[in-house]
Amino acid sequence: MNVGLELRTEGDLEEFLAALGDKITVTGREGENTSLFYAALHFNEKCNSVDETVAMVLATVQSLSLTMKLVWEGCVSRQVNIGIQAGREPYDYQFDLSDKTAALLASMRCGLGVIVHAVEMAPA
Repeated sequence: MNVGLELRTEGDLEEFLAALGDKITVTGREGENTSLFYAALHFNEKCNSVDETVAMVLATVQSLSLTMKLVWEGCVSRQVNIGIQAGREPYDYQFDLSDKTAALLASMRCGLGVIVHAVEMAPA
């Protein structure tokens, strides 16, 4: 399981990404030939739960300078994604998001997505 962040904006995201520095790994980037700039990133710090990780991502954004917070506010969309690798085991897995973290997501106008990745099949 991993937690990532996707941002879309009409402005450039390079300064914002640079402000996050070594806290992130950029996993996707577009924008030079489109009307919107897009960045997908994972945070390098690992936490004990999905709730802690989502809260850490949001706290990191809150700790940025006012200029970088304005970049965040200027985004057309902001979404935290929880990625889950499918498999045969465990049969099920529950992750919880506290009301405090859900309220923080909403107050920062940030969506939440869940991505389920297909199980990799062995070659026949």
